[in-house]
Amino acid sequence: MEVKVIDGFGITIDVALVNGYLSVGDKILIAGQEGPIVTQIRRLLIPESNQELRTTNQYQNEDTIKGARGIKIVARGLEKAMAGLPLFVARQTDEIDFYKNEINIMLKTALNSIQLEDKGVYVQASTLGSLEGLLQLLKASKIP
Repeated sequence: MEVKVIDGFGITIDVALVNGYLSVGDKILIAGQEGPIVTQIRRLLIPESNQELRTTNQYQNEDTIKGARGIKIVARGLEKAMAGLPLFVARQTDEIDFYKNEINIMLKTALNSIQLEDKGVYVQASTLGSLEGLLQLLKASKIP
C-alpha cells in the first residue's frame, strides 16, 4: 500500500488487490500514525487501458473491483495513513474491533523491530516495509 496526493482527489492510497473484491461503500481499516484508521471507500479508481497505476493521471471509476489488480482508493481520513502495511475490509460491524487489534499488533511488531542507536547513519524510507528492508541490509553489513 502506498499513500499519495492526487490533484482532484486529495490523499489516496494505492493498493494491490490480490484476492477478493472491493466495493464503493466498504469499510476499510489501515494502519495510521496514531493507530488504526477506519474509513469508507468513496471511490475506486483504475488506470485507463494500457496504463500503469503509478504513472498515469487518467482514471476510470469503478463500483466494484474483483481479482488481482492495482487500484487507487479515495476515502476520508487518509492524511496519517502509513504505507507498507495491509488493508483490511470489515464487511460486518463486529470485524472492526478484530481488525483494529490486528493492525495494532502489526504496528507494534514493525516498530519494535526498529532499534535506534546513538551512532550511525540516518535512515528514511517511504514505507514501513522499505524501512525494515533497508535496516536489515545495514545490519547485515554491520553498519550502525
